[in-house]
Amino acid sequence: MMALTDGKLDLYSGNDDQIVPLLSLGGKGVISVLSNIAPQETHDICQLYFGGKVKESCELQLRALAHY
Repeated sequence: MMALTDGKLDLYSGNDDQIVPLLSLGGKGVISVLSNIAPQETHDICQLYFGGKVKESCELQLRALAHY
């Protein structure tokens, strides 16, 4: 979708198990169920990713999904 719109589409992850993968493809953020029960962790996943800490972001996402 982003390729078809030449990057002019803001894409958000709607699946909590795909936050980091979608961000890595140029996604802007997340519409998340997980954020209702783990708002800080969901925020941190995105914050770490956008701060260049992709490995830490991915680890936090995997850890959060394993517990929720």
